[in-house]
Amino acid sequence: MGRRRSKPKVRKTHNRAIGTVFAIAAEGRATEKKYFDSLNRVLEGCTVTYASRKWNRTEPMQVLNDLIAHRQKEIRGRKKSDQYWLVIDHDDTDKAELARVWAKAAQNDCFVADSKPCFELWLLMHFNPLNSYQRIEASGDNSPCAPAERLLEVEDNSYKRHKKGKYKSDEYMGGIADAISHAKLADNDPPNQPLAHVGTRVYNLLEKIRAANSSSPHNPLN
Repeated sequence: MGRRRSKPKVRKTHNRAIGTVFAIAAEGRATEKKYFDSLNRVLEGCTVTYASRKWNRTEPMQVLNDLIAHRQKEIRGRKKSDQYWLVIDHDDTDKAELARVWAKAAQNDCFVADSKPCFELWLLMHFNPLNSYQRIEASGDNSPCAPAERLLEVEDNSYKRHKKGKYKSDEYMGGIADAISHAKLADNDPPNQPLAHVGTRVYNLLEKIRAANSSSPHNPLN
């Protein structure tokens, strides 16, 4: 593994929602969930939950529709501080469709944490700044995510792109502050719009979670 801060103490998963709830609808069902499961185990002042998903449809708009449906279902029990986040990859989705996703998310009080090309880029940010990686964009690959996945295999020997969800996600928890800093530094695109350049805005979600978790006497994400 590359250099990261020592990981916070991992505790048992919440049996009930604590503090602000961050409900997430993610495009991927393995890599993303593994990461947020580990995050949830170190949180003390807030909670991560998941929207019910129709896994036969992974297009960004369908993932957003699942999140909106989840939000509407929880309307009676949710707190004003609760937030609903769409965690999606750009992959090959065209710009016009992504713009429609952003508009519909805003209309339904949902936030978007996008990665271009994929969530694995957010994992890479736990190791080094974006500008330290070369050939991050697909070139001759069938998958836009392949270059980022191969770079992550080099940084993290527990990550295998053909065995997603098997990596040691708990070990990333100590590098969240660095990941936020690296991802923010690389983001020069206008806010509230899809990323135009390679990057990841998962840092926006993690900043909100860190702020909500700061109410804990011993915030493990600082």
